[in-house]
Amino acid sequence: SYDGIVQYLDTRCMVEGEEYDFSAKVKMAKDGAPWQCNPSSGSNQADSCPSATLRSSYGVNRDNDWQNIGRMLTGDQEWNVMEGSLTVRSFDANAGFTAIYITGAPYGVDIIIDSVSMVPLT
Repeated sequence: SYDGIVQYLDTRCMVEGEEYDFSAKVKMAKDGAPWQCNPSSGSNQADSCPSATLRSSYGVNRDNDWQNIGRMLTGDQEWNVMEGSLTVRSFDANAGFTAIYITGAPYGVDIIIDSVSMVPLT
């Protein structure tokens, strides 16, 4: 599902060809208790982990483009590591809006994030 945390980005900062490292620390809980996910599990599985996706959209028809930019490296710690990278494409650079979504945990699992960063490589 696409229910989760979203952060809109300033599209003026999206320059085609620029590369970024993405990272975040993720804590998960269900019914107030710590919850573990399996980074090897596929999406929509009972033990699937959240992931980070860049969504870019523009135009009257709201053309959308989705790019996976982060996945969980661990799922059994109090604070788990999510990492990935992205390269800004023409669609992203010209979008009306761009946002990062952190989604994908099973229904009822709360996602708490900290120390989110997107660091340019160029």
